[in-house]
Amino acid sequence: MDRRLEYVSRLIVVGAAVSLLGWIFEVCGRAVVYGVLEDRGLLSLPLCTIYGVSVVSIYVLVGTPECLSGFVGALLQGTAFWEKTVKSKKWRSYAFYYVFVTLFSTAVELVTGLVMLSFEIKLWNYGERAFNLLGVICPSYSILWGALI
Repeated sequence: MDRRLEYVSRLIVVGAAVSLLGWIFEVCGRAVVYGVLEDRGLLSLPLCTIYGVSVVSIYVLVGTPECLSGFVGALLQGTAFWEKTVKSKKWRSYAFYYVFVTLFSTAVELVTGLVMLSFEIKLWNYGERAFNLLGVICPSYSILWGALI
């Protein structure tokens, strides 16, 4: 099999698996917190694609925290920032990774939420959370998404 086709196939499988895990997380979380068992998936599929798309996009952009081999890692390699900050200490690459994935997943959540709101569809609501923005994003969930990723 062509290496590129294999790479894309793996990304699709990982994206679907993470989307399924996201659906399980959503359904179980709502059942535990709110006592409501409801389908949180896309159409009638047990998938929350925002999870899969975010994780696959992050992997393509930055890779993993140990190698930072993705697109952003390739751009940074050889730069003073890379040599002094990321490469010199392993914990720094994890810190950089955490900050990046937290900001990236929050941006994906914000854009998705705003697009859905433009169609008058509210998929989630953080309105009761402190420092929320239009009920679409909030710091506590941004921190959670960064930690989960």
